[in-house]
Amino acid sequence: QHNDHMFGSVSDDGKLFLWDLNQPARDKPVLKVDAHKDCVNSLAFSPFNEHLILTASKDKTVALWDTRQTGKGPVHRLEGH
Repeated sequence: QHNDHMFGSVSDDGKLFLWDLNQPARDKPVLKVDAHKDCVNSLAFSPFNEHLILTASKDKTVALWDTRQTGKGPVHRLEGH
């Protein structure tokens, strides 16, 4: 099951943002993560689990995030990709 009201964005300063269109404050992300050491250039939501997101960066890493526990860092990080 997926949340059609959620979307993500990434930035040149290595951040991952998650936005919830059902929230009254639509101008503020519901999640902000320092995801990478360099520019993040790709974001993908899992088609199988609404809580999993992949990000890829110019720092040559791909990170798998669980939106329920981003404070612990990524679930997994692949380096050199």
